[in-house]
Amino acid sequence: MRNSTRRILVSLHMDSPAGRRQLAGIFRYVASGVNWDFRFSPSSRVPEAEYSSHKPSAGCAGIISSRGLSIDAIRDMVVGQGIPIVMIDVDKAHIATDTIRAGFVCSDDYRAGREGARHLLSLGRMRSYAFLPGTTPSSRWSTLRQRGLADTLRQQGLALNVFDASTDTLDAWLSTLPKPAAVMAAADEGANQAMTICHNLKIAIPNQLVIIGNDDDALICENLRPRLSSVRIDHEGEGFAAAKMLDRMMRRPNSPVKDVLLPPKGVAVRESTRPVSPAASLIDRALAYIHEHAAEGISVDDVADHVNASRRLLYLRFGEVLGKTVLAAITEQRISMLKSKLKSSSIPVAKLALDCGFSTAGHANRVFKASEGMSMRDWRRNPRA
Repeated sequence: MRNSTRRILVSLHMDSPAGRRQLAGIFRYVASGVNWDFRFSPSSRVPEAEYSSHKPSAGCAGIISSRGLSIDAIRDMVVGQGIPIVMIDVDKAHIATDTIRAGFVCSDDYRAGREGARHLLSLGRMRSYAFLPGTTPSSRWSTLRQRGLADTLRQQGLALNVFDASTDTLDAWLSTLPKPAAVMAAADEGANQAMTICHNLKIAIPNQLVIIGNDDDALICENLRPRLSSVRIDHEGEGFAAAKMLDRMMRRPNSPVKDVLLPPKGVAVRESTRPVSPAASLIDRALAYIHEHAAEGISVDDVADHVNASRRLLYLRFGEVLGKTVLAAITEQRISMLKSKLKSSSIPVAKLALDCGFSTAGHANRVFKASEGMSMRDWRRNPRA
């Protein structure tokens, strides 16, 4: 009977915002008229003894879990006693469903990645697009959010730069992303970490780097400066759908169970993804010209003439978007070319310096040493990767 009391075991990660929202969704469904007696733990790490002491299997009618069957006590109830279970955000591929009666409720994390991508693409053309995975990069939700982002960008002919903690540091990775850059973090916590590093490195948000998170954790998003935009994952909807599914499974034990995939609720737009100004287009054209003509001895005035802007406006826009001067961008391109030639040829350094657009070999050597910490000749003997 619908109105008879049923004992329900709830095993969620309730020390996380997602878990608390899922629980709120369960309570919202219960408020619609079901009579459930809950047994649950407030911690995300539940000792086996805790389950044993409460003896949740005594009269337990159903389980809602975001941990799947990773806890022995839950697995024994589901496999040995046939108690129905609904799993939230658990990878179905890792569960042997032929011996248990289980339902699955998941957020559509692939669609969340696409949602974030569409928002970033609406801000204007960026020079790079990047993804910051979760603390466990191989987790289902992080992988799917990355895939949704990458596929959406690929449709626009754009590549995705993915942070790899095994080969890089977050500081170095953020520093080397071509600016203006657009970054999506798998979770708000990662976006918070990235923003802190950007502040320390004086990477301006959103002028040089726009960033969006996932989960829309208000405690994080509303208290960062600038406030963080985030894809709104429907965690409360997950809890509601899980409770509704379990209620149906208990009342109709012979009915088939249809899994639920919940789409995100859009993007909570805040200051971290303010639209990029037309300055980004001007910078793009200026950098393309510098890349093509730096070896020809071009000046700042030549760049300004090419993009049809005043020298002062170009100076202001480079500082605003890139945090450097036009002359610094020209010099960096010349040094990059010079390093490549030093590696690949035995041509005298004086001639190479002139070939790369420097006015004199002496000037080139001073600039090179300031940048690389050694002379051109020393660098040639021991080139840095």
